[in-house]
Parts: sequence; C-alpha cells; structure tokens
Amino acid sequence: MDTAKISETAASHQVRIEGREKVYMTGVRKVLHFDDGEVTAETDCGRATVEGRGLQLLKLDPSSTEIVVVGTVTGVYYAGKEAAEKKGLRGLFG
Repeated sequence: MDTAKISETAASHQVRIEGREKVYMTGVRKVLHFDDGEVTAETDCGRATVEGRGLQLLKLDPSSTEIVVVGTVTGVYYAGKEAAEKKGLRGLFG
C-alpha cells in the first residue's frame, strides 16, 4: 500500500475520548461485539476495542461510520489483522 493510501485510511478513522466517560469513533466498518464491559469494532485501521464498566452504545447508525460509547472507559486497544491472526493478542495502539 502506498503512503497516500495509508494517510487516507488513517484520516478516515479517528478516536476522541472525553473525560474517560465518552468515546467517539469514526471509520467504523462493523461492530463485532458489545456488552457492558467491552465494545469491539472493525475500523479502517484494524480492530479496535474499548474496555470499561457500564459501557453503552449511545450511537450506532448503520448508515454512518461513527459510534459513540459512554460509560467508564478504562482502555482503548488496537490489533492489526496480522497481529490478531498470528498472536491472538491485542496491543495498545498497534
């Protein structure tokens, strides 16, 4: 993949955390799993997981690529496709 494509993909995925209580995530292709302790989504930059307590999907619009998660956020983790398949582990930001 060339540099222009990488920059374009990264620009379409953004995460903003407000006060450890709200996560805005764009560039979401599909929500894979959610419960009150974890929300996992496939994004333009790989698999992203939000962990916490009392989590709720405040916004989940199939026509949009944005989700909003509210609750007590304890972590946001990323796993690339290669890392997830090879190791079966999640890594912080990559």
